[in-house]
Amino acid sequence: MKICIKCNPTSMLIRIFSLFVFIILAHNVMGGKGKVPKQPLKIIVIDPGHGGRDGGAHGQISREAIVALEIGLKLRDALKKELPDVKILMTREEDELPGGLQNKDAALKWRAEFANQNNADLFISIHLNACGANQRYGQRVIGTKEQTYYVTTGKGKKKKKVAKTRTVNIYEKYKLPASVKGTQTYILARDWYERKVNAAGKKVEGEGDLADSASQDLYDLDPVQARIMAQQYAKYFFQKSLTLATYCEEEFAQQGRYSWGVLQRDWEGIFVLQATRMPSILVETGYVDHNEEERYLNTDKGQDEVAHAIVNAVKRYRDVLINPARASSANDTAVIADKKSQEKPLVVSVLKDRKTEVAETITTSSKELVVSFYDNAEVDGDTITVYDNNKAVISQQGLTVNPITIKVVFNDNETEHELVMVAHNLGRVPPNTALMIVQAGSKQYRINLTSSDEKNASVKFVYSP
Repeated sequence: MKICIKCNPTSMLIRIFSLFVFIILAHNVMGGKGKVPKQPLKIIVIDPGHGGRDGGAHGQISREAIVALEIGLKLRDALKKELPDVKILMTREEDELPGGLQNKDAALKWRAEFANQNNADLFISIHLNACGANQRYGQRVIGTKEQTYYVTTGKGKKKKKVAKTRTVNIYEKYKLPASVKGTQTYILARDWYERKVNAAGKKVEGEGDLADSASQDLYDLDPVQARIMAQQYAKYFFQKSLTLATYCEEEFAQQGRYSWGVLQRDWEGIFVLQATRMPSILVETGYVDHNEEERYLNTDKGQDEVAHAIVNAVKRYRDVLINPARASSANDTAVIADKKSQEKPLVVSVLKDRKTEVAETITTSSKELVVSFYDNAEVDGDTITVYDNNKAVISQQGLTVNPITIKVVFNDNETEHELVMVAHNLGRVPPNTALMIVQAGSKQYRINLTSSDEKNASVKFVYSP
């Protein structure tokens, strides 16, 4: 039966009005672009580090592989509950290397390939840290004892040894309190390949005293493949990795955890970060060799809080992908940030909780400075982290006779820079002492810096053309 508008005008108007409302609703649901908004997160891979014969770092009551797995499983369950539309995959769910492998290098490759083959949208690796500074020992007096010694008296035939006694101290060796704790989240530096092209396909050397669990052997990687992956990472994944990592550290700080902030790994690569073709982070959830932190990370409460912080970070990350506070530029290098982060930038705990002393303020007309750090005393395993305006630019690198060099660049938005040197591993002879050499055009500055568990050292630079 056909209905003519002349025959039933009221009915037809209702139909037209209904169709109009439907079009408006559909337009709103589809974001006004003629299609349903794309779900930015479909698959997340959680990677509990180490496993099986690769136990990772050890504490007094636990080992990294076990605690990382327990946190990873709690994170999986929490993500499934909070993001039921997202598929959560685990690289391992038992205390074993993933893929049934026995070689940790092969297992590293398996982890990355697992994420790549499943077309994951995020890769989150869970670890615990350890540091040589937490393994320092001292000596203390626990009593005295009488000690017999001999002196020679007389001459010639009258020469003889005479026994005497003296009181001497009795010492015992004891472990100094662990001083390094807290969270940190690693991402691969944007220009990792350019800085470390020779490291591709080679084995990462040990970090000396620093048992940083992010120091892992690189699986052999074809240099051409490494270059392609590095370029993909820099173009598509760096900013997203940085955003998620920043959210993680913000959430940890909100919980009252000691945060070292986001560290860009640029001195050597981390295989699971450099070989995954998606935004990837490696979360150091705490120090297993810090007694208090180890006990916390071995409790359900501590593990639940760690998982909750990461879940909150992932939810914030997903939200800004759907409704970015600042639109990405064509080459995807624009900042992705939510309003909360823009209003209250992350200042890591080590900068808030330790006193920072300004060693010198330098005014310069050079728009670019070259800054180098050397150990200016005995090379004893000192390790430092350096922040430039609250952003880590040197991450847990050892001071030696060879320079650690960075560039400081002024622009219209940043006419002042403050470099803060933070002691991470105090070495055998505390505190950390460094010689900073600053090359500003034809001028050179030499500054001695000292940092400890209680104090940071900083140098301020002011640009005045």
